[in-house]
Amino acid sequence: MNLQEMRECKRALGYSNETLAEMSGVPLATVQKVLSGITRSPRQKTVEALSRVLEAGKTQWSDSEKNEFAMTGKNGNEDFESQTPSSGKIESQMPGNEEFGRKTPGSGKIESQMPGKENPDYVRTGYAYPEVFTGIRNVVREQAGPNTIEDIYALPDGIRAELIDGKLYYIPTPTRTHQKIAGEMYLAAAAHLKAYSKECEVYIAPFGVYLNGDDSLYVEPDLSIIRDTSRLSERGCMGAPDWIIEVVSAPTRKTDYAVKLNKYRESGVKEYWIVDPSLRTVLTYLFDSDKNVEDADLFSFDAEIPSSLFKGLVIRPSDLF
Repeated sequence: MNLQEMRECKRALGYSNETLAEMSGVPLATVQKVLSGITRSPRQKTVEALSRVLEAGKTQWSDSEKNEFAMTGKNGNEDFESQTPSSGKIESQMPGNEEFGRKTPGSGKIESQMPGKENPDYVRTGYAYPEVFTGIRNVVREQAGPNTIEDIYALPDGIRAELIDGKLYYIPTPTRTHQKIAGEMYLAAAAHLKAYSKECEVYIAPFGVYLNGDDSLYVEPDLSIIRDTSRLSERGCMGAPDWIIEVVSAPTRKTDYAVKLNKYRESGVKEYWIVDPSLRTVLTYLFDSDKNVEDADLFSFDAEIPSSLFKGLVIRPSDLF
């Protein structure tokens, strides 16, 4: 990749300089100097490390996203910008989704098509791409055959991952912004539920969730809200939480929006929120008893966002962070 291609790919992937430095192993100051053009002739190893991470990110895209990037150098996030000022709900088209019916314009509902099944590109190796991750940090390498829960338990201290469809999805070290948002959402939800739903429990990551009640599917959502406390053990939650909240970071964008969306729906999660700091949006899903999408709304951070499961619980993100 040349400098212009790296800049365009970084922007399309939504990576910050900090994220790129963390994933590539290149010092942050060096990343900033290379991408700003201050360093006119960067070392070849530096260019290769940055290009390797960016190329790995591109391989997660669907064919339509790859074509769009090739033509414009963008990934379509601009589509989120049309918003209804009075309600904070956004009339938008989510990128790369195909099977969710359109709602009536002006109703405040999402005007988009949400994925009804997984794109295989999304689950090839998870966000971290073991060949990139292991080459930089010398952590878990991809093995022949599917991964199991034993691979999760064998991770070195400080390394976290999730097990989905026999693949390890490595969890990045969260940024300060990520932690602040997750923490404030936890406090807001926990305060309400403690007062009005005493049997309900709220947990913030790292907290193990065995979605199917066994060892086949293991995740660590940013927030897990459980009404049926009989599912709880010292290992975590044995079964699907009632409500899950994920805070998007650049490396987990595809996983949160597509892979986990389907797994949460299929496992019996009733409500799912995707909080996206870079877009300042919250995408909310309500799943019915048949595990279909009953409702979906896209809100701005300035909106008052109600929980569908817990009446009276309303969160305005801009008031919290």
